[in-house]
Amino acid sequence: MKTKFVILYVLCSTTFLWANAYITEGLERYAQGDYSSSVLSFQKAIDASGGVNEEAQYWLTMALASDKRYSAALTEAKRFLAVYPKSSRHADMQYQKGRLECSTGEYEASISTLYDFIQTYPNNTSVASAYFWIGESLYNTSRLAEARTLFSVVVLDYPNSAKVEAAKYKLALIDRASTQEELLRLLKLSNDETIRLSQELEKLKAQVTQSQNIVQTKIVSNENDTARIAELERALIDERRKTTELYDKITLLQMKNDELSTMIANFASATYTTPSEPAVTTPTESIITPPVIIEPVVSGTTNTTNDEPTTPPTSSVVEPQPQVQVQQQTTAQEPSAEELKRREALELLLKKAQMLQDMYDEVLNETEN
Repeated sequence: MKTKFVILYVLCSTTFLWANAYITEGLERYAQGDYSSSVLSFQKAIDASGGVNEEAQYWLTMALASDKRYSAALTEAKRFLAVYPKSSRHADMQYQKGRLECSTGEYEASISTLYDFIQTYPNNTSVASAYFWIGESLYNTSRLAEARTLFSVVVLDYPNSAKVEAAKYKLALIDRASTQEELLRLLKLSNDETIRLSQELEKLKAQVTQSQNIVQTKIVSNENDTARIAELERALIDERRKTTELYDKITLLQMKNDELSTMIANFASATYTTPSEPAVTTPTESIITPPVIIEPVVSGTTNTTNDEPTTPPTSSVVEPQPQVQVQQQTTAQEPSAEELKRREALELLLKKAQMLQDMYDEVLNETEN
């Protein structure tokens, strides 16, 4: 019995010595920065201890984290907290767990773990670093305002912390990001305003073009109307001129008609008698005046015959004058001077009547045209 106990003691002592040797070897390599070799040494120490070695487990986690094998380090940290809940290194390992969760992208888990750490161990020397890693998780999730608050806590409340410079750097990044975000916002607003103004400019250009087309159309229409009005004015002036000329002709015609009417009346009232000489029984010769046609007169001018006002009829015929019987003498005798004058007056009257007829015809033709 004693022999077995002795053998077991020797084996345990040997295992402990070997484990310590591996731990010592691992710490030496860790101090040298040879994290990969130190990981192997710490793993051998754990194996030599039968899988249970608090010291080796702690340093294995630290070596893996220093070697930037964060996932493996996080696994070992969780194992340490589960296997050694009463360990004096429990607080430090909880902080390491929160830091490793941030490094592996488990930001919400990291925030929760580190806040628990701060509440559980408010006087721990790693509290300032815990605030920093909470801020880092918030920063990585774009919660910049909250992250800025946490980094400010590190700078203001823990000015001697190792994370002060890193926190200041993060604050500068946040301020720059905020400035960039504000500039981007202003740029977006500017672009939106530029697009809006461009659209309004295009609309105004279209409206101006449409207005120009309308004005041009109106100008062309006005030009056409002006030309038409000028043409109509010229035609009106020409018609007025023709009307004036026609009115002058009608007035002249009326004056001649009045003159002719007067002459006809005077001629009709005249008596033709021969000198008192013996009459002969030879046949009488009759001189008959042909009828004179008087066309309608435009103006309502009245003629006076024997002081009686008369209005020219629409179409009047001058009745043949009474036959003037000229008693021819039995002997061959030349007409007297008075007869010659009367014949000449009658011929002149016929000519004027014909002239008046021609003028009426001309006026009627012009009126119809």
